[in-house]
Amino acid sequence: MPRISRKELKKDEFATEVSKTYEFLQRQRKTLTHMGIVIAAVALVVASGYFLAQRRSAGANDQLAEALKVYYPLSGDITYADDKARYSAVQRRFAAVADKYSWLKPGLVARYYEGLSARNAGSTDEAIRLLQLVAHKRDENYSSLARFALAAIYAQAGRTAEAENLYRELLRKPTDTVPGETASLALADLLSATKPAEAEKIYLELKKQAPKSAAAEQAEKRLAELKK
Repeated sequence: MPRISRKELKKDEFATEVSKTYEFLQRQRKTLTHMGIVIAAVALVVASGYFLAQRRSAGANDQLAEALKVYYPLSGDITYADDKARYSAVQRRFAAVADKYSWLKPGLVARYYEGLSARNAGSTDEAIRLLQLVAHKRDENYSSLARFALAAIYAQAGRTAEAENLYRELLRKPTDTVPGETASLALADLLSATKPAEAEKIYLELKKQAPKSAAAEQAEKRLAELKK
């Protein structure tokens, strides 16, 4: 038998491997083609979903903006018999946006304002229920706003311990929407009637930590009132 050199042997091995790969691809051609179609289809669905979400978000923002115009009316806007009638009407608008777009940011914002509208319309229990829904969401900015509003409702209703707990929670974990100074001032205001010494301490601390802030100005006024 003629002797096969190592170089020729490697060449044959390479050719064999190429042949095996080709045969595998031929056998799997239908599968690979199908996979390509599936991947393309998935990409199309993702893209369609993205643009659909964008359109829905735009629609949600438009509806939210219309409701906010009623909540914050300008001169020349639709007038109502009184504030209670206006807040009752706008609450329904916010509810429609929140229900329809519950998974989108405008839906969360609408739910928060639905709670505020309920409070302003005199429906305290409903306001608490709605604001608690927002308070348990992962969006820390609107969650903290909802807890801040809840604390104010509790304070007004004489549920001082619950209000104090919420203000202290907000103070431990401040956010962009409810910074530490805001939570401190609200807590001191709450304590001024029952724990004036602690309230005074908080007011003084506010003046020391942020002397040029709006909260420090308010703290100085509250201190003067506390000492009367």
